[in-house]
Amino acid sequence: MEPLSTDDSMELFFNKVGCKTELSEHLKKYAEEIITKCSGLPQAIIIIASVLASQPKNSERWSHIKEFLSSRNNISSEDLLREIIGLIYYTLSEQVKTCLLYLSLYHEGYTFMKVDLMKQWTAEGFITPVAGKDINEVAECYFDELVGRGLVQPNLNFSDEVMFYTVHSTIFEVIKHKSIEENFTTVIDYSGTIPKLFAKLRYVRITTDIVIKLPVRMQGLKYLETLEIYASLLTVPSDIVHLPKLLHLHLQGDIKLPDYVGQLKSLRTLQSFDLRSNSEDNVKSLSEMANLRDLHITCSTTSSDRLNRNLVALASSIGKHESLKSLTLAPGVSCPSIFTDCSSIVSSPPVFLEKFELLPPICIFSRLPEWFGQLQKLCVLKIAVRELRRDDLNRIAGLQELTVLSLDVRQPTAESIIFNSVSFPFLKYLKLRCSVLRLAFQAEAIPNLRRLKLEFNAHSREQYSDMLAGIDHLLSLQEINVRIGVAPGAQDFDKMAAESVFKDIISKHLRHLRFNVQRADFIEEDQIPQAPGLATTSSHSDGLLYMPTTVDVTRQSSEIEVVPVPQVSPLNDDNVTSDRDIQTNLPRKFGEWEEWNEKDPSTGEG
Repeated sequence: MEPLSTDDSMELFFNKVGCKTELSEHLKKYAEEIITKCSGLPQAIIIIASVLASQPKNSERWSHIKEFLSSRNNISSEDLLREIIGLIYYTLSEQVKTCLLYLSLYHEGYTFMKVDLMKQWTAEGFITPVAGKDINEVAECYFDELVGRGLVQPNLNFSDEVMFYTVHSTIFEVIKHKSIEENFTTVIDYSGTIPKLFAKLRYVRITTDIVIKLPVRMQGLKYLETLEIYASLLTVPSDIVHLPKLLHLHLQGDIKLPDYVGQLKSLRTLQSFDLRSNSEDNVKSLSEMANLRDLHITCSTTSSDRLNRNLVALASSIGKHESLKSLTLAPGVSCPSIFTDCSSIVSSPPVFLEKFELLPPICIFSRLPEWFGQLQKLCVLKIAVRELRRDDLNRIAGLQELTVLSLDVRQPTAESIIFNSVSFPFLKYLKLRCSVLRLAFQAEAIPNLRRLKLEFNAHSREQYSDMLAGIDHLLSLQEINVRIGVAPGAQDFDKMAAESVFKDIISKHLRHLRFNVQRADFIEEDQIPQAPGLATTSSHSDGLLYMPTTVDVTRQSSEIEVVPVPQVSPLNDDNVTSDRDIQTNLPRKFGEWEEWNEKDPSTGEG
């Protein structure tokens, strides 16, 4: 990487440390000398600045850093970075040091997701609750500290979204060295001992594109905390409800969970729970999972009576969850067009929700509920509404934590949707799907919006004079993506006219902007299906529930039982992170699990 210029180095440094004008003259002088000593190395500047930013601004500390760098004048840039990393390492708490050294178990250049690494730290026992914070919040604090200090790097896409994380090669080299120096890891050959180690598993993740069959019994995995199966399953073992330490359960497809799933009292994450496949008792038992934080529900084809009962049970269960932070209701694998008024499902949601997704074609609100304004912790909101009136957005415009908003408006709006001044102060991403595009942005509206995604239909003889009024007020906007369909009665030339007006608006007001226009056949609007065999049930609100009474669409697929053809390879530092943590992208031999509910091979005890 080319060294940064002096100006760029200054900008990077003060972005971390704080405004230059707030520093005393002594600190300004030290800052200039420190930046010079960093030789334009971005990683060195970030790490040094993060240390200075985390401590009180006093001359003694800054002078110490300057003297440290000055004493290393005659070394290469890579050696300088190693020295800086070594210095920073000793400023970390013992808990954060341990979490950092864990990265030595990966290979150089490995990319990882934040949530996965946090689960592995927890499985290893590195994370313990502290006053006022649970283990997940503590793990997140440790991770954010490593990112803030420049020891872990976020990889961004072109829209500045974090896709995954990695570690700089020189930093990784230092971590490896420190882990050996402190005897953090010892790599040995585990050949022949795999069955014994399975009993101590805490983290299992399987990813494959074939249908798999789990062992009949899994009760022996009494230490298991995370089970993630990214594959189609035949069945879920009935004794999975007896895994006392299970925190995260992720299953794909419209799978039925065993009865008494509410016995998983420690469970924090449940994905996915299908309303078609599971019994009413299982839906009710969700309320017994007091520690549940993340609930992902799917809805597939079913009889209308059963779906109604499960929806009523779901509404009751959700209302009892005070600790729930993320709630998603999404279409299942074999989902037809089932519409239900969300007001009948969620009328008093958990007040600490941070992520709320109720997605079509499953769930549609008649209007934007007023109670959304009470969810002060809400960061992500993705919903569909049948109707959006001029003042409805004011109900959520003041939410201080909201950064992502996706609205699907099913009926054409008679008047412009107005974003008022100083509304949505921290919103960064807005997606709006509607039949007719009429938006107005007042001055200082959505001041931090970076990405705007729009989907609408072109209509016959539409003039589009009020398509994007005040779009130039979105001063932070970097990108717009648009999909234009054709409404009934309109022609392709109407779509071309809409596209032309949109491009004219952008070229006139936002020339610097990245934008992309796609043409679609039709952006779905709110249509009440009229077909034989269709039941219509009304709720207490304006919404309607539509579902087939006789049609049952089942997914066609070949089912392949995983057999132990690929032998389990010896564990080493390339394919495993510890004797309690296995991740794989291929089927593994799980036959050894089957009898562990009777005897623990590590202890010989039942």
